[in-house]
Amino acid sequence: VQHFSELTVGVAVGLIGGGASFTKLDVDNPSATEVKAFVGDNVNIGQDIGDSVGGLDVKAESTITATGTAFGLAAGVVAASANFSIVKVTPEVIATIGDGATGANIKLTGTGDVNVNAESADDVNGKVIGAAIGALAGGLSKVDVTLSPEVRSKVVKGNVRARNVTVGAKTNVGAPANYGADATAFTTAFGGAAIGGALAKSTMSPTVEAALGSGTVVASSGTLTINSASPSWPGGI
Repeated sequence: VQHFSELTVGVAVGLIGGGASFTKLDVDNPSATEVKAFVGDNVNIGQDIGDSVGGLDVKAESTITATGTAFGLAAGVVAASANFSIVKVTPEVIATIGDGATGANIKLTGTGDVNVNAESADDVNGKVIGAAIGALAGGLSKVDVTLSPEVRSKVVKGNVRARNVTVGAKTNVGAPANYGADATAFTTAFGGAAIGGALAKSTMSPTVEAALGSGTVVASSGTLTINSASPSWPGGI
């Protein structure tokens, strides 16, 4: 669970007033999987005589809230204000069983279930407020918000014997209604000659996958459920 918040404030007042306020927030670790739960390669669970395994849950969860806010004011005979906020959140949330050449062998007892789940809940916001006041005044506000979680759940390879087997992946399903990607830009310019512009862009592009690998054998006395879901596809696909 991670919470990020940035605020920049810029104020310039003078005969010629020029100001800028800029915030940039990038939540990512390109060299690593941020959140991972796994049963690795060449793992045997419940394979020996007398073994009793009641259940197996492999779950990776991530919650991120991130906010970038920039405020700028310029005042003078000639005044200009340029303000920007860039917020980018791209977590990887992975849950796997048997990721490798050999895979994993899992045998549960009686009513035991195997659950492999990856879940993310993210709220990303960018806001910019800019103002320029002068005989000649100009202002620009720009916001760019990107939310691109990669959420994957998979039994990659191996043999799984259980009552019920569930492989699930979801992002922002069941999260608060305001979660997602939001961008707000506001600018104002006052003067004898004034010009202002505001640009807000938000992008939400999740990758959500739940799967069984080609080298997997599942023996289930109950149900086998494979489900991926995001707000774009209610109920899963």
